[in-house]
Amino acid sequence: MTLSPYKPINLQSIKTTGEYLLSGPGFKFICGLLIFSLKFSFFSVAQEVSSHVEWRKLGYLPQNNSAHKSAGVAAHFSGIHNDVLIMAGGTNFLSGGNPWDGGIKKWHDEIYVLEKAGKEYQWLNAKLKLPVALAYGASVSTNRGLLCIGGTDSISYKANTFLLKWNKDKQAVEYEALPDMPVRLAYTAAVIMNGSIYVAGGQEQPNGEPARYFLRLDLNNYGKQTLKWEQLELLPGVGRTMPVLAVQHNGTNDCIYLFSGKGKVNNSEVLLHDAYTYNPKTLKWRKLRDIQLKGQRLRCLTGAASISVGLNHILVFGGADSEGHRVFRKTLADFNAAKDPGKKEAYRDKLNEISNTHEGFSRDVLAYHTLTDKWTKVGEFSASLPVLTQASNWNGNIVFPGGEIAPAKRSAEIWQARMISKESSVLDGWDYLLIGAYFLAIFYIGYKYKKNINTTNDYYKAGNRIPGWASGVAIFGTLLSAITFLTTPAKTYNESWLYFLPTISSLVVAPFVVLFIIPVYFKLDVTTAYEYLEKRFSSLIRIIGSLSFLFFQVAKFGVMLLLPSLAIAAITGIDVMTCILVIGLFSTVYGTLGGIEAVVWTEVLQVFVFLLAAVLSILVVVLKLDGGLGEIITINNNFDKFEFINWDFSFSEITVFVAITYWIGGGSVPYISDQTVIQKYLVTKDIKSATRGVWINGILILVSSVLFFAIGSALFAYYYSFPEALNPTLPTQESIYPWFIVNELPSGVRGVVVAGIFAVAMSTISSTMNSMSATVVTDYVRFYKLLPKRQLFMAKGVSAAFGVIGTLLAVIMFVYEVGSLWDMIRRLTGLLTGGLAGLFLLGIFTKRVKHTAALIGYIASAIILFYVSKYTAAHFMVYSLTGMLSCFIAGYIASFLVDGKHNSKEIEQV
Repeated sequence: MTLSPYKPINLQSIKTTGEYLLSGPGFKFICGLLIFSLKFSFFSVAQEVSSHVEWRKLGYLPQNNSAHKSAGVAAHFSGIHNDVLIMAGGTNFLSGGNPWDGGIKKWHDEIYVLEKAGKEYQWLNAKLKLPVALAYGASVSTNRGLLCIGGTDSISYKANTFLLKWNKDKQAVEYEALPDMPVRLAYTAAVIMNGSIYVAGGQEQPNGEPARYFLRLDLNNYGKQTLKWEQLELLPGVGRTMPVLAVQHNGTNDCIYLFSGKGKVNNSEVLLHDAYTYNPKTLKWRKLRDIQLKGQRLRCLTGAASISVGLNHILVFGGADSEGHRVFRKTLADFNAAKDPGKKEAYRDKLNEISNTHEGFSRDVLAYHTLTDKWTKVGEFSASLPVLTQASNWNGNIVFPGGEIAPAKRSAEIWQARMISKESSVLDGWDYLLIGAYFLAIFYIGYKYKKNINTTNDYYKAGNRIPGWASGVAIFGTLLSAITFLTTPAKTYNESWLYFLPTISSLVVAPFVVLFIIPVYFKLDVTTAYEYLEKRFSSLIRIIGSLSFLFFQVAKFGVMLLLPSLAIAAITGIDVMTCILVIGLFSTVYGTLGGIEAVVWTEVLQVFVFLLAAVLSILVVVLKLDGGLGEIITINNNFDKFEFINWDFSFSEITVFVAITYWIGGGSVPYISDQTVIQKYLVTKDIKSATRGVWINGILILVSSVLFFAIGSALFAYYYSFPEALNPTLPTQESIYPWFIVNELPSGVRGVVVAGIFAVAMSTISSTMNSMSATVVTDYVRFYKLLPKRQLFMAKGVSAAFGVIGTLLAVIMFVYEVGSLWDMIRRLTGLLTGGLAGLFLLGIFTKRVKHTAALIGYIASAIILFYVSKYTAAHFMVYSLTGMLSCFIAGYIASFLVDGKHNSKEIEQV
């Protein structure tokens, strides 16, 4: 982004522009611009391929025979341990060429170690060989070493399991035997998931039937006598050799995916095109679609290397995918079985013909998406991709050494592959025009309401001039964060509508709030919620309440600013630091200038912008899919994406019981004890107006929840229909919506959506600034008894200071990547604020609880909540109710045990 030279700001120009944008002509112009954009952009096709594979040759295998330098091997063990590539065993043909021309198949026991030295790679002396020459087993990279499983030598199949470990200090490979499998297996596949090794398929003896074995070795028992293999439920379908096996996330948890292989039907070898997934939660296999690219024939992936990438993709490299290869295998078997010299010669001629005309194995790199059950082609190799080798993740790159590139032909090359995402689109002039219009509008609002501020009452309560409907919109804008804007569609896209029920908690608790909470604050005519705690209990309880609020708001301030900045940077290409500064400083300026009145009216504008962004996002998908809205519904229904009620009696998963718990707890906490919400009650003139605001907020939350969950469903349908447009290397679940915004939304619409992300971030930040300022000035500066003008000056100064502090925190978190610090602070403040609402409930609904008992209840709540969060599997949505109830119950019981006398004046209960 290029910054223009600094020019003085013309406030009159901004005022005039803002009035125009908010007036009839300005509004019509913006709508006309959007219609123009939609008319010419909705029906554009999806992006073709979202990424490609970049290749690099790292080198060749070292000499493994004096007469054949750098002879290739296949069917070897390979993987990564302690940042080196380990290769062991394998086979090739070193004497006389092809096996049908007298070539002898050699089985190897050599171990090779490849190390990265700067930008180059070098082979190291392994100082060890395998106990026996071995090949056609399975290998898995683990943190304990390269785990090698089964295989065969030139005589028999094996059941052994062992680790090859690279000792950095000794610069040598070490061998460690592990328990044998219960059966001998070769031509099998293995993966690691949640610390356990899983083995699938294979063959028990030469020329035997393909097996359906499914075995597990729990490495979490490493070093214990309980470390042993166990047999699980047999594989579905037919037995198979050389299948593709991988582990990837299915949107809910990691699962095993089984693809293709070779089987036998009626004693004849067949190439398999089927696919299955195994879920460790249900312990069941499920059939998937057969392996097929859109509009193409079925694919066989026998012997292919595979690896999981990104969040939900599995890459498969090549595979023995041809009828010609099956014919070759059959002819070779006939050649070996033939006794008659004439027949043997005929088979030899046919084998030579096949070998000379064989184009090698598939060159295609395929990507399987676990959520949509779709295959796409994401790249290809310049020649045939090797089979009978392993793909391993080595420092973020994919490496696979050696392998078989055609029948009886081995490769000595070591290849590295890297997924490269295509360059995303950036915002154009129309987008920047709309975003600029949004910023001008909010700046104008801040400037406009500056003239209404004469006292701190104006600054914090807007002189009670805000209508109830605007108050409700402002509450909604405050509670909604940019994190919600991005994570809700991602959650629906990855899972289902199960999280929908908890989101409507505001509507569920609205009757409780309007009947019992709002009257308390209006009766006392307070500015902050924590004034009530002093009038009901004591100054100490007030300080505890306000400090809990301030500490949590400061802690989350940086995150609320950083996360949307990261999303906007990903969408626009603008530097993250610039995004942080723009959001932080603009929010600080208009929030400081206009006080809570400007905050409320900008939130009204911001809510309109981001709701418009949500509607337009859904509309784009509806118009781009042939079947429109009906197709979205059909696709999601086929994948059970509309499931929103889980009747299991559990509090560790998102069930209907957890949702109800959240309605009572998490849904009510902000309306009871959060100054950013309570302040929106107090800007209205009376209880009736505040009540109207609470109901409007509840309705808006219901509407927005439907919209943002619908965006997730629309995204799922879109990428189901256009799987090639999906980026396999997306870093987080929350990246899916920004990726869609960048690559699929038309010009103009994209600008509105980006403005929506700005809006939802800034509404939260400006509201937080004002509420924190109100808390500091009202709860602490009051002790200095400043003159009204001084108090107002202090109010603006504190608000601006919090805006600057929050911006600096976001900068620090970005520069020093202190995400873990946020996790720690969030856990700590969650423990401290969990019982804050309980204090208010003790004050409102009991008469006997006084200062000491309330304090005991609050401390007990923190202890209990710490235990629940650390030592139970309870879902985080039950924490709020746990904190509230534990504070209320402990405080009430304590009131019978301790002296309730205090110096604070009791107030009438509701």
